[in-house]
Amino acid sequence: HYLVIIQTGDSVSIEKAKIGLEDIETGTGTFNRKGRTGFDISVSKVNGANLFPLGVHLPRFLTADLPPVDAANPGRLVELLDGLRGTWKDTGTAWVSVTGHANVLDFGAYNNNTNAAATTTAIQAALNAVAALTEGGIVFFPPGMYLVNATLTVTASGVHIRGSNQGWYGELNGTMIRMTTANTTILYVHGVAAAARIKSHVIEKISFSYGENSTHDTNTSGSAIDLRHVLYAKVTDVTVLNQAIGMYLDDVIDLWVTHFFSQRLYAVPAGTSYGIFMEGSVGNASITIRDAIIGFVDSGHTGTAIGVYASGTIVQDTYLENVEIIGADKGMYFEATGSLKYDIKIHAPIIDRYLMNGIELIGFASIGQVTITDGWFASAATTVGTSAGVKLNASSGAIIANNQFNGNNTSIAVTTNYGVLVDNAAVDSIISTNTFRNFYIGVGVAAGSRISIKDNNFFNDSTHTANHHIGVTGTGYNHIDGNLLDGYATTGILLGAGFDNGVVESNLFLPTNITTLLSYSGSNSQIRNNKGYNPVGISNIIPTGSPYTITAGASPETIYFYGGTITDISISSSTIAFATGVSVDLAPNQALVLTYTGLPNVKRDVH
Repeated sequence: HYLVIIQTGDSVSIEKAKIGLEDIETGTGTFNRKGRTGFDISVSKVNGANLFPLGVHLPRFLTADLPPVDAANPGRLVELLDGLRGTWKDTGTAWVSVTGHANVLDFGAYNNNTNAAATTTAIQAALNAVAALTEGGIVFFPPGMYLVNATLTVTASGVHIRGSNQGWYGELNGTMIRMTTANTTILYVHGVAAAARIKSHVIEKISFSYGENSTHDTNTSGSAIDLRHVLYAKVTDVTVLNQAIGMYLDDVIDLWVTHFFSQRLYAVPAGTSYGIFMEGSVGNASITIRDAIIGFVDSGHTGTAIGVYASGTIVQDTYLENVEIIGADKGMYFEATGSLKYDIKIHAPIIDRYLMNGIELIGFASIGQVTITDGWFASAATTVGTSAGVKLNASSGAIIANNQFNGNNTSIAVTTNYGVLVDNAAVDSIISTNTFRNFYIGVGVAAGSRISIKDNNFFNDSTHTANHHIGVTGTGYNHIDGNLLDGYATTGILLGAGFDNGVVESNLFLPTNITTLLSYSGSNSQIRNNKGYNPVGISNIIPTGSPYTITAGASPETIYFYGGTITDISISSSTIAFATGVSVDLAPNQALVLTYTGLPNVKRDVH
């Protein structure tokens, strides 16, 4: 079949035409365009000439005027002028949309930054029209600024919200929905409960904001996007400006977020602002967030700014990659206040100018595992309390590897400024192959155990002298191995009271600018083969009576005996020598008993 579109103002003579199912006879006339798709008509003759075989094209109807369905001849197509615009099909039992496409302008929305009330009503009508479709469909926003004054809601599956582009204010070809009511969520997509989740939603190529870019950054509540009880969703190419929460998630399963940008343009007001907020008693699962930027002004915060937040029953199988967070008090904050899930992977984060903690983990039980790899952290902390690039608080099973941590280059006066802080009974974690620069304390472990600190580099320049590069107190069974300790520090490695049953080995000290290489106050630990510190060298021992016990310290030792009269040298009650002129090797913390009748000369060589 062939189609002739009669343009506005064309005068033609139609001898026979067919519209829908009805033949009509007409003479010469003028046909005017109707609506955005034109006046569609198929003809057999124009001005007396036979053109094409008689065709059937799409007639146009209001919903109330649709002809009855025809069970004997299903398959008719029409264009609908109201409700969900687009192509509809007679299935024989009902008229159904076969395009599933709603243009919000067709519903009466304004895209010229005016008429918030009318635009809100129109957009909600478009959302409702698509939500009513069995298979769902697309709600399309052509370029422009859409003002709304109330929350837009979606409570059905399959609604795809698509703009034209992530539009900044006034950006050509961009789509922005701007809320005019303070502290109000813009888009709310929700099921009823975990047992009745809605599914298959896409939000893409669109921006959400409150107010203009030069004012109205005062919201203390309300989200740009709020997803609850949702299964299978995608948020991509979305920008959020000046909302208290960029995106809120509760009981969301299988969510993909990419190219997401959220920013508060001015000082954070009272309360707490979030880029992405995840919480709930049910929890979230299988969340992937990639290539996102979350920004806050990093000065003048009245409230608290957190880039990515999760609490309650912590999400499982969560993956964050290439997420950049700028100017937050806490870049990422995960608190397992409910039952812990597992497999949280944070790869290549950029946490820039954080004011308190770059990433903080609280309450992770021993079954949990979090990996933080290939990241870049830069502190802006000056006068706040404890600050750390990564803080493990009562959390276990973490791997922190291949990251670069940068302290505050302006000031190192904050005496609780850490690269990594392990606190409050944290256990079974690995801190490996990271670089720490200009921190007051590079890695600090307090009240934790079974922590491996391995193959890291520590450096402080002359204007940022560290208190110590590595400090471990009040813990047991820790392993410090293969680290390079360079630059200015009062102490290289500080092993405080409680550093028991640990191993410190194969670390490299560059001693020129470190006042005390290693300080040890624990017990029953081994300190060996640390270049620049071991060997300590030879010293004299003067026995004070026979028998006399000599106990090695944390490092291996060789004990030399000469002169005098020795009757027995034993280890664990077994005689190993009974004359002078011998040497005995002792392992760390090992003891020997010397028995003599004439006082010998004794020297120890600590390796």
